[in-house]
Amino acid sequence: MEHSDAAKRLKLPDGSDEDRLSALPDDILIHVLAKLRSATAVAARTSVLSRRWRGLWAFLPELLFPVGTEPHHIRSALTAHQAPTIHTLSVHLRDADPESVATWLPIAAPRLSGDLIIAHFRLEAVKRGVVELPCIERATAIWLDFGLKLPPSGVFGRLTDLRLVAVSLHGPCRLGDIVSSPRCPSLRKLFLRDVGVLGNLVVHSESLLQIEMDNVGLHNPGGGIVNISSESLLQIELADFALKQLTIVAPALKLLKER
Repeated sequence: MEHSDAAKRLKLPDGSDEDRLSALPDDILIHVLAKLRSATAVAARTSVLSRRWRGLWAFLPELLFPVGTEPHHIRSALTAHQAPTIHTLSVHLRDADPESVATWLPIAAPRLSGDLIIAHFRLEAVKRGVVELPCIERATAIWLDFGLKLPPSGVFGRLTDLRLVAVSLHGPCRLGDIVSSPRCPSLRKLFLRDVGVLGNLVVHSESLLQIEMDNVGLHNPGGGIVNISSESLLQIELADFALKQLTIVAPALKLLKER
């Protein structure tokens, strides 16, 4: 309250009651709000300060929802959000069924032009459902940890970093099809940990630089087969990996590490 009172005492030269901070242009105020780091916190704090601030959070390019945010609050915020692009969408879930993500992810996907991070802090809830991932054409990084159905079509044209943790993959589309160059032409880093992959993993990439796979299960009756072909690949790290066959064609490879 002391800060609020102090602001009110800073009068403009014309003697009006408006504080100096609220008199700043919208783009500067939006920059100030971006430093608060939480979309829901922004909405609450700015409504206390001044009517001048109340709608500005809707133009923030980064939306960060802290642990415990209810799915319907996320959906409401994304529906009210008015910025043409979302540079970062970071959501930290707890005790949320993966299906609840489907109520708000399609709202954000068309405007997302940057990083998508969805983290779940109670992994036992991850197994209770599956989310169909939209093809987010302008995403640059995707970090996910829940049951996932991969999109059967579409190109992730700008995606450079894909990180899947505690993910069970479902559906007819295979992970290798997604991360290969026809659908991920810019992918540089692939990180998989505690991931269940349907069938074999076959990757053909002209952009990958690094692959790290830890405890990746290949659900294939004949045993797991991994086939990686990349002219650009520099580093591969494998851990807790039970395979029937591993084939790597990577003439530029500098590091192959197994543990």
